[in-house]
Amino acid sequence: MSSAITPWDLKRAYQEGQNLMKILRQEAGATGNDEKMIELSYDLQSGSYVGALADPVLLAHKREYCRHVAALLESLGPVSSLLDAGMGEGNMLWLTLSQMVNPPLQVHGFDLCWSRMAVAREWLEKQEPCFEIQISTGSLTEIPYMDNSVDVVWTNHSIEPNHGREAAILSELHRVCRRYVVMLEPAYELGSDEARKRMDEHGYCRNLAGTAKELGFRVHRHEIFAGNRNPRNPTAVLILAKDENATPVTPRRCCPVYKTELTPMRDCWYSKESMRAYPILNGIPCLRSSQSIVASKLAETFPTDS
Repeated sequence: MSSAITPWDLKRAYQEGQNLMKILRQEAGATGNDEKMIELSYDLQSGSYVGALADPVLLAHKREYCRHVAALLESLGPVSSLLDAGMGEGNMLWLTLSQMVNPPLQVHGFDLCWSRMAVAREWLEKQEPCFEIQISTGSLTEIPYMDNSVDVVWTNHSIEPNHGREAAILSELHRVCRRYVVMLEPAYELGSDEARKRMDEHGYCRNLAGTAKELGFRVHRHEIFAGNRNPRNPTAVLILAKDENATPVTPRRCCPVYKTELTPMRDCWYSKESMRAYPILNGIPCLRSSQSIVASKLAETFPTDS
């Protein structure tokens, strides 16, 4: 991103109703969205998704959409743990959990943007019923969870702006999941010509099912999502099956760089093996590789196993 445009310029542009991602692509002379563009754009919009729930029509639409998500997740059998990869402001996750007959006892979620996690935490704390959701920042290309440590990994239009990184993201989602990866993402191949043109203009993901097959993953289901309501940005459900009968385990966070287990300390999460510390900002773990600190000295005071 060029230094000619500042975050405050973008904030004003957003308040004027302009498309921040489009501005950033034009500024960089790019056709796609890199992770810095996505982070800046969505962070500056933090609070807009929760704020929009004041509209009863929109809230009813989201609730109906999430009713279908809840049914989809429960169709996979008992879900012991769930990771919402790219959870935004948490409203879709909560609306889904609140409509599940047997919601998972262990729920985790992360997003690229710290501000969105801060908004999510504040909003989730006010909801009834209350679900214990472990949140952090994180990147879809470097997911801060150990291999095979989450029963079901779910995305809801979080892969959407990441065209060009589909293979890297699918590999990470598949690495972390134990039983299924459930993706609700733009239906590029199943959409109309008009929908595909719009997705191209916005740099949206495509060929997720084909890429998954090329990577050797097993496609369990790929079709238009039953809860789809937007013909201009239709949603497809893509489910990858890994080990349907796997024994439940407890999700474990890891260093996104070296994939070594992280342990919480007073003011950070730390990996003794990688000697990297990930700070906790206002109670929210910051688990992106760009947010880590090499702290070899910290290893000397790392608590030993009893």
